[in-house]
Amino acid sequence: TGHSHTLNHLQWVYLGISAFGCLINLLFFVAKLPEVKQEVNVALEEKPVSIWTQKHLIYGFIAEFFYVASQVSTASLTINYYVEQPGLNISVTKAADLFSVTLAVFTIGRFLGVPVLAKVDGALMLFLCGCGCVLMSILTAAVPGAGGIACLMLIFFFESVCYPLIFSLATSNLGPNQKLGSALVAAGVSGGAFMPSLQALVVDHTSTHRSYFVPISGFFVVAAYGLYMHLRGCKAQGFWSWRKLDKETTMGLAATERSDIEHVEESGGSDKDVKIGQAGTAYATVSYQH
Repeated sequence: TGHSHTLNHLQWVYLGISAFGCLINLLFFVAKLPEVKQEVNVALEEKPVSIWTQKHLIYGFIAEFFYVASQVSTASLTINYYVEQPGLNISVTKAADLFSVTLAVFTIGRFLGVPVLAKVDGALMLFLCGCGCVLMSILTAAVPGAGGIACLMLIFFFESVCYPLIFSLATSNLGPNQKLGSALVAAGVSGGAFMPSLQALVVDHTSTHRSYFVPISGFFVVAAYGLYMHLRGCKAQGFWSWRKLDKETTMGLAATERSDIEHVEESGGSDKDVKIGQAGTAYATVSYQH
């Protein structure tokens, strides 16, 4: 056919990518990588608790599940959204180019987030990004034309740091349960299997535009988790601050947490997760500064 030459070029491109991936896997297989370890918390190492009592971990898994669901759902219909914009006459080819720009916006957001997170509390950042995703999803569903396209691109911008933030917050201070807890949060990617179908169902009955109300539910869960973790840390510290937590106050919080865990266990409580107002398990290794 007339496209056979183009297809042959694509074939070699993907074969090259596959070969490169195999090479990377081989290098990781033969390389001696160091074991990544958390700072040791004596209280948790001596008296480990079940991961199912770690509220910040369970809530983090739920947040990751709904975040990936909304992220995949948003991306799945992006090209359709661009093509169906009234009055812009966007072809599928041009829509694919716009999608590349959208992914570039996501990448820019990830790189910009690194220096910001060096100063700003990660949980607060997650809350703000979650709120940004909610707002942009509403505008994407309501605003037609170029404005809607810009709002959709901004969803990707706010999404950029959400996954790593949820993962790091949910797996913080798990002690000997670090690997098991990390596996649980990683399983949250299964959320991407259900929401795209739900959004497609909405498309069939309404339009691609209106279907972008669907991901709002997942982004709302992300914002709620960020707010929960931020308030939990503020309550543990005793005051509110937007800044990243310093290491000096951390040592005091870790010592306080040990006595809190011992108190909960001695009282015979079944919930060994330290309550808000004490040194929460998610923030035992961090603290706030003015």
